[in-house]
Amino acid sequence: MRIVKFLLVAVCLAAAPLYAQPKRLTSLEDQQIRNAVVAAYSFGHCGTIPLIRNSAVRGTLGRSQCTLSVDGTPVDLYTFDGVTNDFFTVDLHANGEAYTNPRVVLVPPPSDIEKPPLLTGSRAVTVRWLVETPARWIIAIGSADASAHGDYVVGFRSRSLINSQVPQQCTQQILQCNQSVSAVMSRHSCAFDNLPTDGYLLMAAPGVSVSAEIDADYPFSARFRYRNTGVSYGRTTSTNGHALVTGNADRDVELWIENPDRGFYSMSLSCSSPPCLRPLIVGEPPDQTVKAGGHAELSLNLDATLPVKVEWVEGDGTSWSAGPTFLTPPLAGDRTFFAVVSNACGSVQSRTVTIHVDNSSRHRRVTH
Repeated sequence: MRIVKFLLVAVCLAAAPLYAQPKRLTSLEDQQIRNAVVAAYSFGHCGTIPLIRNSAVRGTLGRSQCTLSVDGTPVDLYTFDGVTNDFFTVDLHANGEAYTNPRVVLVPPPSDIEKPPLLTGSRAVTVRWLVETPARWIIAIGSADASAHGDYVVGFRSRSLINSQVPQQCTQQILQCNQSVSAVMSRHSCAFDNLPTDGYLLMAAPGVSVSAEIDADYPFSARFRYRNTGVSYGRTTSTNGHALVTGNADRDVELWIENPDRGFYSMSLSCSSPPCLRPLIVGEPPDQTVKAGGHAELSLNLDATLPVKVEWVEGDGTSWSAGPTFLTPPLAGDRTFFAVVSNACGSVQSRTVTIHVDNSSRHRRVTH
């Protein structure tokens, strides 16, 4: 909902059930899968595709008939050549009911001490990382389910940083209704309000109630905010690694997850449309008196579900304007106006406003 000279009210419904998050791997399982990816790449068992910066690639999991030796799960291999201070993002979106538990494995150079996590999501996976050592990286797109197959889209974005400090203004990832993501909060995350932060741009229609359920292996705080104003309108702090943030969608709404530490987290976004409300006028425009040749400004306060149409009509049936605020034409004599307010749920008419015209000043000027 938006406030444009009048009050709009959204009714929040109970959030739809959120998607269950997959279990975390042990350190041993994680390393075994990484070793299997390296083996598949090194021995040439799987073909590899170079990823082009700032592009998206469509693929079909299972078409290449390549599987990891450790667990028999299907995998497609991609590569890119990273340079120092390359800050990159990998987004994997699985399509179709048969592509379950999508998984991304990034294999960095052996000299890198800190390694990006092996992530599995219920529908989508996002990984961000900063390259510290120039080398070729392997990106394994696959699934935690051996029987998984189907189409997917993998996006790859990269930009070079002046130094290893990620700037405050970072690109937010797109988060759609009923989508789940798995990611990692690291020292390479964005810096927002002096805290490591991951940001998501919500793709929900205006007026929709949104709920983000977040599970992490550390305490954190999360909030919604309007991109165009920066004002937070939903915020929560987690003490046990689990939280639910709720609010209402608007144009350019962001979700920010903040934490001074780092670690793995997963999140699901649910959306539900509010019921349609017939317009209700809660503030009527009063009668006014203006000087001859002057204008009167009329406005309404409303409770309604967007979109709302407001049409101002003169007493003789002439339509003058459409909008919550109406500036009359120059007036030479008394006239009346009323507003007709309508949306998809119905319409309502305001009281008739009388505009009195004071001609006394004009008479004095003529006599003088």
